[in-house]
Amino acid sequence: MDVAADNLALIAALDAGDVGVLADATARRLREELVAEGGYLLELLPRPIFCAPDQVRALGDRGRSLIALQSRLIAELIAAEGRAGLLDRFDVAPALRDLVHWDELVAPRYLVGRLDLLRLADGSFRCCEMNVDSCVAGAEIFDAGRDTFLALGLDADCLPERPLDQLADLLASTARRLGAERIVILDWSVGGGSAGKGYISYDRMRAAVIRASGLPVHIADETSFDPAWLVPAEAARTLVHRGFMMEEMDDDGAFLRRLIGAGAHVFSLLEADIRMDKGWLALMWDARRAGRCTAAEGALLDSFVPETWQVTAADIEPLVARRDDLIFKTRQAFGGAGILIGAETPAATLRDALAAAPEHWIAQVMIAPETLAMPHAPGEPLQVHDIVYGLYLYGTAENGFLLRGSTTSRIVNVSSGRGRIGWALALADGERASFLRQLAAVAS
Repeated sequence: MDVAADNLALIAALDAGDVGVLADATARRLREELVAEGGYLLELLPRPIFCAPDQVRALGDRGRSLIALQSRLIAELIAAEGRAGLLDRFDVAPALRDLVHWDELVAPRYLVGRLDLLRLADGSFRCCEMNVDSCVAGAEIFDAGRDTFLALGLDADCLPERPLDQLADLLASTARRLGAERIVILDWSVGGGSAGKGYISYDRMRAAVIRASGLPVHIADETSFDPAWLVPAEAARTLVHRGFMMEEMDDDGAFLRRLIGAGAHVFSLLEADIRMDKGWLALMWDARRAGRCTAAEGALLDSFVPETWQVTAADIEPLVARRDDLIFKTRQAFGGAGILIGAETPAATLRDALAAAPEHWIAQVMIAPETLAMPHAPGEPLQVHDIVYGLYLYGTAENGFLLRGSTTSRIVNVSSGRGRIGWALALADGERASFLRQLAAVAS
């Protein structure tokens, strides 16, 4: 069956009579729950949609293949340039260079990430960003999609695995491998921590990790971390999951060094920042254009990643001349910042931005994704949305999709472009068909 057609039928059914009233009321209730947990920045799309389990699995395989290509190129760069050269290439501050877990950088075992994908009209997807970092957020929004479908009558037996439970399984298996006897989800106090900044607290994650591991699980920051866990014997039995962005640290890494020096197991340090650099997509395409990719790697890039270039001073004029077909991104900015859409940016403005620091920019073919018409807020009429799909990767597991939708900007983010978030629940063909029949019966 066609997932896109099913989603059109679902959105139409959810705007019908009592079903629409119930869907809107559920969206308002779930938004209140997010705010109560600190997520006041998180505005929900009032309609969840479908995706297909085989679609999610196939994209998970492609995502892991892309990360494997990145790992191979990391090893090549270290061999060619040395570790110092790699750190120079990715602008790692000299004062923080000891906070790289080199084994994890080259061959990650503690893989946590989210690929940002665009869906084309033919149903295929393109990967526009790779976010490989333990602090990637948004998996909790699965609960909002799940709870909406359940409120509308979906059989609970149809539900796919929860992404937070997959993350918890990864943490639990890592704790067993390392002999850890406690797990700490590490926040950072500046700005009030995750919930204080308008994002959801770690309470849902903590509950999932307790269920999966059977261990004591604590939420702490650099000010509340129990000093007893810094005694070497106890530190060796402590697994620390970093939940904050490295750039939030205001102590130049001193607290992380205390943890590591005491013997705590801390993963996803500056190796995550290196992998998060948007310049990797240009490096992958450089390898493709130079004939240094295998046939399988080349086919993956051709069909899954928009062609990307590292900007250089010599390239600025040709890139500005073809800017209508390109999007420009700074390599180390996140949250919708540092992006210029070529077709929407005057030539002089773009030229000046690139010329100021060309090495900080990449250029990428601008994808025209499929749009989706749905209400932007409860009670609103259908509006056309640009949608970004988020596919989560946890070790060998995958889950999706987080939805980010905007009616006003092609830069879709919760902090820009009036972005809202939702979830696409992975249901098999028969489950989608049965649920649509059920909705149609209620609406009639």
